[in-house]
Amino acid sequence: MKLYTAAQIRAWDAFTIEHEPVSSLSLMERAATALTDWLLAGSDPAGYGSRQRAGGRTTPTSTLLFCGMGNNGGDGLVVARLLHLAGWEVEVFVVRHAERPSADFQTNLERFGHFGTVTWIEEPNPVFPEIPADALVLDALLGSGLNRPASGILAKTIEKINESAATVVSVDIASGLFADAPNDPPDAIVRPDFTVSFQRPKLAFLQPRLAEFVGEWTVLDIGLAPEFDPRTETPFFLTDEAEIRSFLKPRSRFSHKGTYGHALLAVGSFGKIGAAVLAARACLRGGVGLLTGQVPGCGYGILQTSVPEAMCLTDPNERVL
Repeated sequence: MKLYTAAQIRAWDAFTIEHEPVSSLSLMERAATALTDWLLAGSDPAGYGSRQRAGGRTTPTSTLLFCGMGNNGGDGLVVARLLHLAGWEVEVFVVRHAERPSADFQTNLERFGHFGTVTWIEEPNPVFPEIPADALVLDALLGSGLNRPASGILAKTIEKINESAATVVSVDIASGLFADAPNDPPDAIVRPDFTVSFQRPKLAFLQPRLAEFVGEWTVLDIGLAPEFDPRTETPFFLTDEAEIRSFLKPRSRFSHKGTYGHALLAVGSFGKIGAAVLAARACLRGGVGLLTGQVPGCGYGILQTSVPEAMCLTDPNERVL
């Protein structure tokens, strides 16, 4: 699977809008609908709702949406509207961090007005809501186009979200997190339990040091134009199940273990024969036909008992190879 920068994902959006054709508002509706379906499922593979299920519930007792004034906030407003239609009560808080909202945000703000009210969080005296510990918080403050650290009222809102014990789901990417550039340690970034992204994972999701700003992540297909993918170059790839399956070769009905190669493992030492056992099992699971394990003398009985499918050779040394 190809991985793209935030700029390339925006180009993919624009390509879809131009060639499908579809309006940016309709594309926003499509993304928000996919996320709403994920939320309503409640027991999806990514594990949303695990805290609620532990208490015997499949839906949160309350849902709070925090959104900014850009298109990420627009996504959030569509989700809030769709959740209202599904019977959820959603409190919507908009952080006034810019002079003007995006056009799509403004349209969806007006659409949401038919379903509920919006509370604005703004300077100079911002009032933040209490966030119950058993609530669900939807983070739609800032999207993947962020190019400078969150500051001011946005940073204060992020701090309040992080102080809560609620389950936090970030829309597309955690607010304050750069999609494909390093953040500085002091940056204000939401620490979500789950991130639900669109079409492709962000590069930031695959950085170990950013794990606390991603949580469990899942990617939803929102139907961006497939023609964009083969014509777009990128140095970044993620090996997924589809890629692995393309390497698998069908096995003939009349083949035997000698058909599929012979592997030699030189593994283990006194006190670490477990490594030899794990490596041997992995090798066999990977599909090798014949397997020989070369181990120190102390490992002979362990390997022959634990992995009888493997042949075993012992080294003259009793404790190490």
